[in-house]
Amino acid sequence: MKSLLKSFLIFIFFIFALLIFLPKENLYYFALKKAYEEKIFVNSKSIKDDGLSLNIQKSIIYYDDIQALKVENINLNLYLIHNTINIYDIALDDMLRQFLPSKIKSLKISHSILNPLIVDIKANLVQAKAYGSFDILRNTILLNIKPSKQFLVLYKKLLKNMKKLENGEYQIEYKL
Repeated sequence: MKSLLKSFLIFIFFIFALLIFLPKENLYYFALKKAYEEKIFVNSKSIKDDGLSLNIQKSIIYYDDIQALKVENINLNLYLIHNTINIYDIALDDMLRQFLPSKIKSLKISHSILNPLIVDIKANLVQAKAYGSFDILRNTILLNIKPSKQFLVLYKKLLKNMKKLENGEYQIEYKL
């Protein structure tokens, strides 16, 4: 019994040490390299490894050499079983504001090995909430928006391209 407990504690210690010493910054730079191949460039002011998470401050994201958005804070939590990316204070460029909300308070992207082909998405917009998923196998995003009355007035162009559901939410499916 003692050897079983000792083995379990050694296993837990090994997993914890693996999570702490995981080269998170190298994974981040690898992701940047892959994003650059898709014409996405990220310029960040600071990158800090906090043991179990990676914090990225004041980022500007460019698509095809055009500034698309500014992000105040990105927090990556890599726990092997359940990974999350929390993005806070997203401001879209003026060109995109006529189609999408100009400010997104927070965006949470999570992935679990229990459901490896689906990435969950939750967003907290200024006048609405959104949730959805990204299907890795089909390469599609399914997004539902719960709009407020202000959102319905301000973003008619966006909602015109979406399907209205019976519960008052709007849904869009986009294939990448």
